[in-house]
Amino acid sequence: MRKHYLDNIRFLTIFFVVIFHVYFYYNNIGTEAMFTGLKPYEGAVTFAGIYQYFVYPWFMLLLFVVAGISARYALEKRTERQFLKERVDKILAPSTLGVLAFGWIGGYVIYLHTARGNMPESVPAFVRVIIILCCGIGALWFCHVLFVAALILLLFRKIAGKCSADDEKICGWIDQKLSHGIPFVIVMAAVYFIFWGGSHILNMPLITSYRNGIYIPAFLAGYYLFSNENVMEKIKNAVLPLGICAAVSGIFYIVRCYGMAYTDKDVLSRWDLNLYAFFMVLLVLGAGPKWLDFSNNFTNYMRKCCFGIYVLHIPVLLVINYLLAGKELPLTVVYGIELVGGFVVSILLYEVIRRIPVLRYWILGIRKQRNNV
Repeated sequence: MRKHYLDNIRFLTIFFVVIFHVYFYYNNIGTEAMFTGLKPYEGAVTFAGIYQYFVYPWFMLLLFVVAGISARYALEKRTERQFLKERVDKILAPSTLGVLAFGWIGGYVIYLHTARGNMPESVPAFVRVIIILCCGIGALWFCHVLFVAALILLLFRKIAGKCSADDEKICGWIDQKLSHGIPFVIVMAAVYFIFWGGSHILNMPLITSYRNGIYIPAFLAGYYLFSNENVMEKIKNAVLPLGICAAVSGIFYIVRCYGMAYTDKDVLSRWDLNLYAFFMVLLVLGAGPKWLDFSNNFTNYMRKCCFGIYVLHIPVLLVINYLLAGKELPLTVVYGIELVGGFVVSILLYEVIRRIPVLRYWILGIRKQRNNV
C-alpha cells in the first residue's frame, strides 16, 4: 500500500520551502537582501527572520531522507535499470534541460539585479550566458545532489550483490540488531554524528546548498534505516519526547545563532544546528504515520503537482520581485503578493506546461500526458 504520509510530508515541506523563499529575497537578517529597501540588520527580531532560522536547517535534509525511503519502496517494484531511467526522466532532465527551458528566466533576473552592474564590459557574451544559466539553477540543485545520491545507492547495491549480501539481507540484519542488539537510542545517536560529521565535508565552497556530505548520507539513511517498519514504529511512538527535544534544541540554536549568516558553511556545520535539524527530521517522520497517513482529492493533486511548484516557484518569485522593486510598498504587501504568486502562478504554469509535449519533459520530467492527471 502507498505510504500517503510520505507524499504529504513531501508537499508540505515544499510549502515551507516556497514560504522561505518569499521571505528570503527581501531578508537582511543572516544574509544580504537581494532586493534592497531594508534597513541594515541591527539585532531586531522579526517573524521573517525567526521563520528562516526555524526551517532552513532541516527542511532539505528531511526531503533527502524522504527521497531515500521512497527509493526503497520504488526498487521493490522496479529493476535497477527502470529505477535509473525514471531518475533520469524525473530528476536529471528537469535539472539540466529545465534550466535551458525555464530556469534561465530567474537567472536573468539575478543577472540584471546583481551581476551586470558589477561586471566589466569586456566580459564576453558567452560568459554572461553561462552566468545566467548558473544563476538559473535555483532550487534545482536538489535534483543534482539527489541524482548523484541515487547513483551511489545503485553502486552500493551492485557491491552488495557481488558480496552475496542483497538489500533484504542488509535490512534484515539492521532489523535484527535493532530488535535484539544495539539500543535504538545508540543507533539514532550514531546517525546524528554521521550527519554532523558530514556537514563538515564535501560541501561546495561558494554554493553552500550543495551540502553533499550530509545530504547523501541522509538519502542513504532513509533507504537503509528509516524505510524499516520497526524503526518507524519506534520513532512514531516517541513523537512527544522528540517534539520536546526539537523545541528545546531549536530555541537553543536560534538564540545562539540569530543574526549569523545561516547559509554560511561554518554555521551549517555547528553541532547545535545539526542537533536541532536531526530532531526535527525525526519529529516529522514520527508525526507523519500518526497524523498524515491519508489521501483525498487535494492531497492527490498536490502529490502530482508539488514537484512542479518546487521547480517553478523561484523564477516566478524573482520575476515578481523584479517588477515590484522600487515600488516602495510595505513589506507585508510584498510578502502577500509573493506568497499568492509563488503558489498560484506556479500551479497555473504547471497546468500549462504539463500539456506542452516537449516542455513538460524538459521542465517537469513528464514524458507523456496521462489520462488520470
